[in-house]
Amino acid sequence: SVCLVKDDIIACLVANNILAKEYIIKFLSKSIPHYMIPSKILFFSSLPKLSNGKIDLRKIQKILEQPNSNKESSGNFCEI
Repeated sequence: SVCLVKDDIIACLVANNILAKEYIIKFLSKSIPHYMIPSKILFFSSLPKLSNGKIDLRKIQKILEQPNSNKESSGNFCEI
């Protein structure tokens, strides 16, 4: 997983099953302060990566900037 901070904290998770947002928030609230809890949770089947193996944050940012109707078509993405 990776978190991006712009105006919000956004968690990007790789998971086979989409988990309930409430479950994730409850789990995180046991370990981190409330101000660090992500406001959005994005699920990917795999995170986009650069040729050097690092996570492609620019590609994730582009996905976030797309209109809602185009996000799912951008490749294995689900927002809750």
